[in-house]
Amino acid sequence: MLRILMTGFAALCTVAGPLIGQVAEDYRATADRIMQAAQADSFAYQRLAQLTDTFGHRLSGSRNLEEAIDWILAQMAADGLENVRGEPVMVPHWVRGKESLELLSPRQRPLPMLAWAARWRRHYGALRRLSWW
Repeated sequence: MLRILMTGFAALCTVAGPLIGQVAEDYRATADRIMQAAQADSFAYQRLAQLTDTFGHRLSGSRNLEEAIDWILAQMAADGLENVRGEPVMVPHWVRGKESLELLSPRQRPLPMLAWAARWRRHYGALRRLSWW
């Protein structure tokens, strides 16, 4: 089976190699223009600095991320780009809730604790044994 796969891969490389080289050559002038424009001024770097300085951490599902997306879409439209739009994306994220731990006996008092995400419960039996999850 491995021999068949290796033979197929070698045949693919033999046929695709020249095509890939031709595609690269066809786009070389365009790529060169993009690289020259990027190196000619610091606009892109300044825009990136403004984004990171204004919005800081942009974690999945966070308000900072949503505000950063809205900001960059507005900036791109103001720059005159056409068809600027955001696409809806489902991004799972975890929001830390309020956790607490309290000793009830022999005397009642709060205890410091750190809550872990729910997936840890499934994977680490030791944690389950130490808790009432």
